[in-house]
Amino acid sequence: MFTSKAMKVFITLYQERSLKAAANKLCLTVPPVSRMLKIAEDTIGEQLFTIERNRITPTEAGENLYNNLHPIYNALTTITKKTNDTLFRFSSPQMNTILVTDILQRCFEHAPVTYSTRQAEYIRDDDDVFIDFQSIAAPPNFSSEEYNLTLPLSFTSSLVKDWHESMLLTEQPLAENTSFKESMIKLREQGFTGTIRKIDNVALLNSAYRKGEGLCFKFPNSLESNEQILPFSYNLKIFVYINNAKLCDVKETVISSIRDALCQQC
Repeated sequence: MFTSKAMKVFITLYQERSLKAAANKLCLTVPPVSRMLKIAEDTIGEQLFTIERNRITPTEAGENLYNNLHPIYNALTTITKKTNDTLFRFSSPQMNTILVTDILQRCFEHAPVTYSTRQAEYIRDDDDVFIDFQSIAAPPNFSSEEYNLTLPLSFTSSLVKDWHESMLLTEQPLAENTSFKESMIKLREQGFTGTIRKIDNVALLNSAYRKGEGLCFKFPNSLESNEQILPFSYNLKIFVYINNAKLCDVKETVISSIRDALCQQC
């Protein structure tokens, strides 16, 4: 009601970083989205995005406009949108990893809210919490917190080989992290000769680990009685972004649970 189409298109383009994704979210096709972007750029007199194929990147002018416009847009949309305080929106680029899954289980097992999850590369307005393994630019209404997690290398009693020769079970997002590569160098120096097996499926990874098919970096508090810890660890930084515009008592309780779960691993 209070927001213009051009404003909504610009905000959506910035958050989606894709013409096609923005068009889908707006229930439009790509051509009208491109036209409205062109009108906005002509009105402002500056280029707001660089476009390569379907991928878009904000220019400095685009970044400045978003930082100034987003608080206003957020306030206007809040006027016309009924807020559901019992729905908690949790997003992350690493949503389907064993670490983020474990955080969700710990925080929402007894939480007085229902929650939805979303695999997303960028923060969106309706996110309550966004978690990433790297620092990213956040909208003005989001505050950020950084946690340094220590994940010990563990194995089960059913491990079929000596740990030096066993496979290391992990996931692609973790394997790409610089800290993981540093941990692997230390492991190799201590005689580890096994291979790295990447399994980007939480259920399959847990199954392979429990069957003794390899080692795994895990949350220490999630270890069971038949698991043992080796004197090696993986130090992972996790960045948590909290939407202060959507805070309420119930959601603050959930966020406190997330903080507690992460602090226990630091």
